Amino acid sequence: MFGLLDPLLSTILLSGGIFTISFLIGRDFGKKSSEDVIEQTILYLCNEGFVFYKRDPNGEIEILKLEEYYGNEKSKYKEKEST
Repeated sequence: MFGLLDPLLSTILLSGGIFTISFLIGRDFGKKSSEDVIEQTILYLCNEGFVFYKRDPNGEIEILKLEEYYGNEKSKYKEKEST
């Protein structure tokens, strides 16, 4: 009564298990690698001068808005772009 599983059923169960485990491993790996890519991109932009930033006392980078860096001069740049 509790003999061997049908070969088709065992194939489906094995394939489903492999698919599930592979999906979970890939999903976790994708999240980790995308976080690393984002971090490296932000650091590159800061180091090359494309983004204005300052470091807080904990050593973390805080990206500044144009208003914080240039003050009221931001309106001058908008006027130059529109003309």
